[in-house]
Amino acid sequence: MDFEEQFQRQIKFIRNSCSLYDGGSCSEAIRIATSLRVLFHETPKSKSLLTRMGAKGFNILSTVPEVSPSAVFYCGMGLLKLSTTGEASVEPAMPPPGPLRFLRRHFWWKQVIYVRQTKLKPHPEYLKITREDVVLGAANKDGGAHVDPDFRPEYRALADGIWKRRLYVAGIATTTRLADTQLPFLRQLGYEILNSPELLALAG
Repeated sequence: MDFEEQFQRQIKFIRNSCSLYDGGSCSEAIRIATSLRVLFHETPKSKSLLTRMGAKGFNILSTVPEVSPSAVFYCGMGLLKLSTTGEASVEPAMPPPGPLRFLRRHFWWKQVIYVRQTKLKPHPEYLKITREDVVLGAANKDGGAHVDPDFRPEYRALADGIWKRRLYVAGIATTTRLADTQLPFLRQLGYEILNSPELLALAG
């Protein structure tokens, strides 16, 4: 098998899905996850495509600042947009503000991109989500490569929505969650991949 050819194919899949997402087909983000799973996911019984290529010493763009160890809420991906009419949406944050920052493959894959305190007493508990959590949730559970309604808590939190919208109609308040936050997160991951020169150079 030509691993470089397979790598080029997965990058093309990501590029096409990003373009379709930007054109309004937000569900294409799940296909981004499927390609990222092929590229990065490792198990004791299977190797990722990048490992099979012998690719180790390269950097990947991270649009996410490091989270403070004391953070009780942190969202490093996605922007909440509100209009004067009360409409709200979650959009991928790209390009990132400030100077570009690159991480080694393992640190990029395992970087925490979302934190929420879920319990205060008697002992604080936190929900922490990494890029790996988002990708595997979409690819393994949400129709990327498999369909399984038994989502892990990390992915369920994003699918249910991490932000709420409150509307007032005739003086009555209605609160709804902005669901499927994982989709703009995945689109942002696609942006990171497609703007990582050292990674793209692996195609030769």
